[in-house]
Amino acid sequence: MVPCEARDNMKPLCILFVLLLSVTGYSQANERRDGNWWLKNPRPAKAVYVLGFFDGIQMGERASTYQLDKTSRDKTEQAHKAYTDKYLAHVTDGQLVNGFDEFYKDPQNRAIKVDEAAIAVLRQIAGDPPDVIKALTDTLRNLSKEH
Repeated sequence: MVPCEARDNMKPLCILFVLLLSVTGYSQANERRDGNWWLKNPRPAKAVYVLGFFDGIQMGERASTYQLDKTSRDKTEQAHKAYTDKYLAHVTDGQLVNGFDEFYKDPQNRAIKVDEAAIAVLRQIAGDPPDVIKALTDTLRNLSKEH
């Protein structure tokens, strides 16, 4: 147990530590998550991001149907299920990390935000035709220039 006197002397240090962590977290939360951001992260951080991404998809589906009437909710849930069955059902976090790594090897893709690139990466993993992936990637590149 730390004596009371030592604890009192540590309070300013603890407060400074908490403030530094808060500022660091805030700066990372506001950082643009694009290909440059993706590539500078170590693999474990990428895996954690992807796990959050999968959870976010589920949360988004629930949030988007929460206040809908039954008919609209059923239609939205059916569309979500069709999309997730085709593009997410058999994708592992490792596959998605590898897919992003491959996507961002091309410097032309680095300005595309990760959440937007996910569409192209998941469609490529699912085996969509290369010309469809190229057209989608070109669109994403153009959109990223506008941001």
